[in-house]
Amino acid sequence: MELRQRRTTSTAATTTTNDVTTAVQPAAPRDPVTTTLTAVCVIIKLCLFIVFLLAAGYWTSPIDPETLSWVKKIELVGKLKVNKRLTKGVSIDLPGPECIVEDDEKNIYTGLSNGNIIRISPGPNYKIGAGRHEIFFMSRFPGAVMTDPRAAHGRPLGLRIRDGNLYVMDAIYGLYSIHLKSRKVHFIIKPNDVKPNLVLPDDFDITADGQTIYFSDATTRFPVTYNLYAVIEGKCTGRIFEYDTKTRFIRKVKDKLCFANGVQLNKNEKTLVVAESIARRIVYLDTGNWVVKYRLHLPTIPDNIRMNTRGHYWIGTTGTDTPLSDFFFENPRISRLIAGVIPYSVLTKGINDQHSILVEANSTGKILQVLHDDNKQLIAGLSHAIDLSDGRIALGSFTGDRLAIIEYENPPRWMLHL
Repeated sequence: MELRQRRTTSTAATTTTNDVTTAVQPAAPRDPVTTTLTAVCVIIKLCLFIVFLLAAGYWTSPIDPETLSWVKKIELVGKLKVNKRLTKGVSIDLPGPECIVEDDEKNIYTGLSNGNIIRISPGPNYKIGAGRHEIFFMSRFPGAVMTDPRAAHGRPLGLRIRDGNLYVMDAIYGLYSIHLKSRKVHFIIKPNDVKPNLVLPDDFDITADGQTIYFSDATTRFPVTYNLYAVIEGKCTGRIFEYDTKTRFIRKVKDKLCFANGVQLNKNEKTLVVAESIARRIVYLDTGNWVVKYRLHLPTIPDNIRMNTRGHYWIGTTGTDTPLSDFFFENPRISRLIAGVIPYSVLTKGINDQHSILVEANSTGKILQVLHDDNKQLIAGLSHAIDLSDGRIALGSFTGDRLAIIEYENPPRWMLHL
């Protein structure tokens, strides 16, 4: 085989193999104007695509928000200033232990985000919360009416124990009771027992004679599986109902509440104390005419309310104001856009549950003391507090992953005098 030398000239390069010569031409220089126009076209197309996505997200958004600039801002000063009184205690890993009750045998019960109701037995020396954990009940009723047919199981929220029965307000199935010994279930109020149907049944209280049950439907807009949408949207569609256990008649007694959450009767049952989570306030309703007697504005989002051993109210709260939350609440169009383009599962990861405040309020809406955990040291997303029979306080959380128990200590003197 004859190999020929490669010859190079000043104008072209040629390669010869087996008597075949191929000329390799140098690349023509690109026109800078053409290059710039191409880049501009790509950018314009990308911008148009983004605009289309944003417009589609806005108009197909699941929410139609209202401004929340009217919500009263409360500063963490004076009696409310940050302390560390809620940071020391013991915790138990559980997913979303929203509410807690104790029976006569020192067992405690809590409903979880996975639909289970857990019973925790007392430990050695009858130490409450230190014993065995067991699934007391699983909230799943095939074929039952549901607030969200897509839910795989129930979501137990408000709990009360009365006459050997555990009463459960389930955000998916409504109100039912479970006999503590036999575990037999009795349905009391189903979602379709009222019109419009219950959407997010939340909490309840029972009169001493057992004849009347007051309960809340937090919102008519979204079930518990999408409850964050209701908070972002800001519409005040919450309702309070009165249920007669003898006649089974249900009467709506109050509406237009801003996410009607926890409820608690006072001692003489002439006042129903209700948490309005969106409005960040507590309202004291007269059970005779249902007018508001007192209002208590809070720096955080209130959840459950329970009477403590001193006859006052423990209010579980979380989520202090941030510049970001203020921006969204004051700009409903931005909130609508975000809810339309960001998946709900991603939105929930941004829930502000870092700072929890346990508030003790009296019968006229005055704050007596506060206990803070401002960095999830013990509890994240505080939703509930209840006095245990041993003098300690059990803490629950709707969004967090721990149940906690703290020793109660009297507030410092300076706090009592403010």
